[in-house]
Amino acid sequence: MHSLNGLIDTGDKPLRKPRAINPVAHPRNSVPAKVKAAEPNSVSIGIKPHELPANVDDEESIVVENSPAHFLTKIESFSLFSDYGIDKYETREFEAGDYKWRLIIYPNGKEKGDHISVYLAMAETSYLPMNWEFNAIFTIFLYNQISDKYLCFRLKRGRRFNETKSEWGFPKFMSKRILKNKSNGYLLDDNLVLGAEVYVFKTHSKHNEWLSVKMELYPKGDFSSDDNAVKINLVCVSADTFAIHQKVKAKFCMRIIDRSDAIIHNRE
Repeated sequence: MHSLNGLIDTGDKPLRKPRAINPVAHPRNSVPAKVKAAEPNSVSIGIKPHELPANVDDEESIVVENSPAHFLTKIESFSLFSDYGIDKYETREFEAGDYKWRLIIYPNGKEKGDHISVYLAMAETSYLPMNWEFNAIFTIFLYNQISDKYLCFRLKRGRRFNETKSEWGFPKFMSKRILKNKSNGYLLDDNLVLGAEVYVFKTHSKHNEWLSVKMELYPKGDFSSDDNAVKINLVCVSADTFAIHQKVKAKFCMRIIDRSDAIIHNRE
């Protein structure tokens, strides 16, 4: 393993050693001197054509003046990722919405290509209850060291985090060509500054009631089927405690992930 003096995630908390990286202490501040304190509301000031990422319909990007409220980190000697063949880098942990998070950077793209990828990931889940699940809306910030503003990448809809999917983000966060062009201001003196805001939300209503359910899977169908089609039933375990003639109306969604092309099939 190489010791990469200079490639560090500088911050105000102890560093967690990223994979294949040996971080060292550094006396400089964790963020550029011009970075402003976070404020509740961000001001949109428009966006330049070269700052538009390769987004899909569910993604959008804006430019704001205020720094992120929850996390901001500076990565020095960014080019050493390529020099030492490091494909994945994890930042230190931060806390938002009573959960622990970190950013994961793929300098050559998660699927390897012309873009870098940046994801938000749960940093610790062992303390969470069984079958934990929640929704979160998040924004990832990229600091423009020339304009002293932030290019923000966010998803228009929240994402559901659970045991099977604890990482969401942008596979095509920004093209490497745009990032490495010094005139764009994102990578100066081989330094990159990223940040994040995460808002966890839960839906509560006095008309809603939590029920215990289980899923029954019949790979070749069951006795009620005339064919061999796969059958999935959702069974209410809580029904054993219901009063006579009690009925419950529930709305649910089943999802099947096709791992060959990472497509999620929904059935409500």
